[in-house]
Amino acid sequence: MKSKIKLILYILIIGLFLTNCSSNADESMSLKGTVEGKQVIRVIMPYIYYDSVNQTQQRLQDFKSQMNTELLKILPLDENISFDIIDMKISSKEDYIEKRNNLLMQKDGPELICTYSTNRDNIDLVESGAVVDLTPQIENIDNIYDGLRGEAYIPLLQKYSGVIIYKDRLSKSNLEIPQLDWNKDNYVQLNQQWRIENTQELTQDIFRNIVFEELEDVNLIDSTGYVKLSNDTFLEHYKNMLEAIYSGNYILTDDYQIKNYNQIEIYERFDQILNYDSNDDNWIEYYTTDLLNSPNLFKEVYLNNIVVRPNIVSDEPSLSLGFMITTNGENKRAAVKAVNTLLTDKAQLDFYKKGYWSPVSKTIEKEIDQYNKTYFDKREINPDDMDLISLRAYAINEIANNSTKESLLSDDEKRVRDTIAFKLYQSVREMPDASDQELLEGFKRIEDELNLELSEN
Repeated sequence: MKSKIKLILYILIIGLFLTNCSSNADESMSLKGTVEGKQVIRVIMPYIYYDSVNQTQQRLQDFKSQMNTELLKILPLDENISFDIIDMKISSKEDYIEKRNNLLMQKDGPELICTYSTNRDNIDLVESGAVVDLTPQIENIDNIYDGLRGEAYIPLLQKYSGVIIYKDRLSKSNLEIPQLDWNKDNYVQLNQQWRIENTQELTQDIFRNIVFEELEDVNLIDSTGYVKLSNDTFLEHYKNMLEAIYSGNYILTDDYQIKNYNQIEIYERFDQILNYDSNDDNWIEYYTTDLLNSPNLFKEVYLNNIVVRPNIVSDEPSLSLGFMITTNGENKRAAVKAVNTLLTDKAQLDFYKKGYWSPVSKTIEKEIDQYNKTYFDKREINPDDMDLISLRAYAINEIANNSTKESLLSDDEKRVRDTIAFKLYQSVREMPDASDQELLEGFKRIEDELNLELSEN
């Protein structure tokens, strides 16, 4: 849960940064390429940006007023270039895609789409011809880690998630803190020991992990390309999940419903959710911290008395945010120039120093090492005491070796797995006493829905 909030805040910050790079462009401007003689680079932000803005207008205004403008001005761009974020009122993800696609079809449309590496829409944008691959014109494209790049996608910043381990909670249960080189087997064993010693509220995050562990070696899509769930084999897997859920290690409260984790409700409760921890009684928190930015990691470890370890639980710990250049953009040349500016060594290092996610450039590692050394020496801190440098080295090695792109699951299988976890969570809450026949009928509905979705992609 915290990871989603952090992603929202980060994308909001990027939006504010782009806004502050502009020169007070008219907020009501139509799709025109110039304002007061300046070339305007119009940017379509990710769905999560518009959704969060629409749901939290007052919170966003408060957030804007508190931001230090100078923090967002990483460096000045060409005085004749300014950014403008396309304003878009949306009611759903489908509404966002429709409005975005309409903008992209217009002659002299927006120049850039801000997106992140795991966004499956990126492939659709390439295949539809809505974006153009201008990476040969990106001056520092070869400086970017190979594993971060995609077709027509230009990464700007990246993070490599670790896991937070609450050492005090483990200590109370007489469990040892895992070593830096821990692996998936160590995690499973420690998690099982924790469940024996502790009861905790069943959150959607915990349920999803139960599902993922049970389905880890299951072929979710058969050789014919279809999902098959309405059978005795999947029913047995489901009963194994139920056995874990009703083992007595989890608390299932009467008022704990799936609607509590509906995105709309999350954003409506934005103020409360900022400090909400869905793992208040768990020993581990997933996807919430970045191993690449050592100063930021130090603050998190020091202030919260925690331990951070590599995220060996996820098959996708790496995430980047970047741009795609549109086919119909009027000022593509200006967009290329702006992207080139943001990928210079100076800009990339400034992003790191300002506390954003980490650079995607592999040519400034020595500068980052020197900055980190100065930062810790000034505070008389030995980063080795908290494994800060070792954690960063681990993440860089994984990224440099392209390990982050390797996964046992295809994109379709990940989508199927995620949907199954969500649907089964609803089933457990809504049909706790369902018969085998009722469950198989429910699985058949999920199966049909997934196969329909796969056939449309």
